[in-house]
Amino acid sequence: MYAKICPQCLRQHGVTKLSWQLRAAVGCAEHGYSLIGMCPQCGESIGWNRPDVDICRCGRHFRGEPAAPLEPEVQAWLSWLEGGLTNTLPPPFPALPAAMLHLSIDGAFRIVEALGLCEGPGTSVRSALSGCKTPRGLGAVVQRGLQRLSAIEADVGVAMRLSGVANQPALAQIATDAAAEEDRALAWWLIQSMRSGIDPGSTRAGSRPRGQLPLFIV
Repeated sequence: MYAKICPQCLRQHGVTKLSWQLRAAVGCAEHGYSLIGMCPQCGESIGWNRPDVDICRCGRHFRGEPAAPLEPEVQAWLSWLEGGLTNTLPPPFPALPAAMLHLSIDGAFRIVEALGLCEGPGTSVRSALSGCKTPRGLGAVVQRGLQRLSAIEADVGVAMRLSGVANQPALAQIATDAAAEEDRALAWWLIQSMRSGIDPGSTRAGSRPRGQLPLFIV
């Protein structure tokens, strides 16, 4: 088991956060894109079995590169993520799509990643995945996905225009294997909208999974 850490948080607070272990944690809400998974000194993956919380197994204190500031959407995403993990009611986040209030953490990240993974038409999923191995790279994916989901909420016709860049196989996987019914509902709705360019509504017959709940896009 390996760890992701924020060196600045370890120096200031002496604690690690559960959220850092999630792929959805693309940065530190306090210090920006400061999460690291390898020790800058020895180049080895950071493990839990180490001399102290802020010391690597090589014996050196963790040092991080200057952290870049987070975009408003990514900042709101990380705050929403922390609120979901700590079971606290998060404040309103204008930068986030309204649908986020109804999704599980797993479903929200998978849907946002599917929408934002490819920067434009012609970008392969494989090359896009190779470009988001760092917190900063994955943060760009989250930012694009959130912006695209907000655009779809404002105009359902946007979904059809995004059909060439969205990772539709990933959305189909969510529709068949979701952590919550709300996740399944949104994934199914997005797929149908991208294929037809028409809002399928919450009760339209067809490939809608049994027990499907209405979509919460407003």
